Amino acid sequence: MKKIILALCLLVVFSVKAQDEVNKNTETTTEIVDFEQVFEQEEVQPVVGLNWVENFSDAVAKSKEENKLIVILFEGSDWCKPCKILEKEVFNSERFKNYADKFVFYKADFPRNRDLVSDENKQYNADLQQKYNQESFPTIIIIDKKGELKARKEGYYMSDAYFTFFEEFVK
Repeated sequence: MKKIILALCLLVVFSVKAQDEVNKNTETTTEIVDFEQVFEQEEVQPVVGLNWVENFSDAVAKSKEENKLIVILFEGSDWCKPCKILEKEVFNSERFKNYADKFVFYKADFPRNRDLVSDENKQYNADLQQKYNQESFPTIIIIDKKGELKARKEGYYMSDAYFTFFEEFVK
């Protein structure tokens, strides 16, 4: 019995000593982490002056006025990594300027932070999602001024595939 008590006492002493050693090696600093900076996402500066129309009804009006097709990008701006890559490598690329003035551009955004989209656009986006049976992110659809679907590209591919996709409509 004495041996068991002695063993338990030694175990407690060594445990406390080991914990003190861990605490010495992991002392916290008084420096405060700036989480705003940690979580701040790198803003992509567009190479091309692409003008995304803020409201879908304005996109349709502009499409009718300028006789252009509408490109709708379904994305999750604050959570969808492939969407961000697509925007950076395709829409904000130097190569895309050949297509920039040929279309009217609208983003149907589905962010996790619902405050990033106006109530009006939330409704437009939900209606567009249902009308065009959009199920994956990113998805690009091209429609005419009457809303007829002309083309669709779902998911993320290498950027060259998107340029081929748009070339069909630039001719």
